[in-house]
Amino acid sequence: EVVAGQTILVGGLASFTSTGSGANGNITLNNAGNNFVSLGLSSSSGSAVSVTEASATALDNVSVNTGGGGTLAIVSGGNITQVASRTVAAGGTATFTAPAGSSILLGNAGNQFVGAVSLLGSGGNLQDVTLQNSQALGLQALTINGALSILTANGAISQSGALNVGGNATFTANGCGANGNITLNNAGNNFGSLALSSANGSAVSVTEASATALNNVSVNSGTLAVASGGNISQNSGQTITVGGNATFTAPTAG
Repeated sequence: EVVAGQTILVGGLASFTSTGSGANGNITLNNAGNNFVSLGLSSSSGSAVSVTEASATALDNVSVNTGGGGTLAIVSGGNITQVASRTVAAGGTATFTAPAGSSILLGNAGNQFVGAVSLLGSGGNLQDVTLQNSQALGLQALTINGALSILTANGAISQSGALNVGGNATFTANGCGANGNITLNNAGNNFGSLALSSANGSAVSVTEASATALNNVSVNSGTLAVASGGNISQNSGQTITVGGNATFTAPTAG
């Protein structure tokens, strides 16, 4: 187990590896004054990895017990991003926390989040969020002021809490059949505008509490269902392509 009770200041890459099992493989670096130029973490059999940084956090390769449910928690004093071509993998829940107005941008190919992913703003809403996952992704409740971009390479996109996005929300599922589905039917959803892409999925379904402004929508092989709490419209220059049935539902006047 790696435990730091004192502040750690590193002018380059800080890489921490723990090879033990269970609690003996944990990495706990939660001093509020920590600062790293970039951060790599490896715990192949540990149960929990937790790091706090005073400034923005740039993640190098991070891997936490992908076969055994290891949890990952990152608390940052600024934006949370990834170094180019690096990946983040966690076998259990992953929680990323940044200050209000900051962004969490985890859009690298190869990321593997097996459990639920929580994206939290400390003291207020996050600005932008980008998340890519190699498998299915269940979105937790999220409220952000800016843009949301979600991509799964081979798995469905679903939700367990309402999504409130002040800017454009883009959802892309690249899997086939049910693994390419997008299901976002929480009645509390709100999007500034909405883009959907499912090249080979069987069904895309979205519910919004307010009026719905569609950006590009592409459901090449499956069905599309959009249920809105107000008018349904398209943004200028955007298109809708659906290979199966398309259903649009809006409230009656009055």
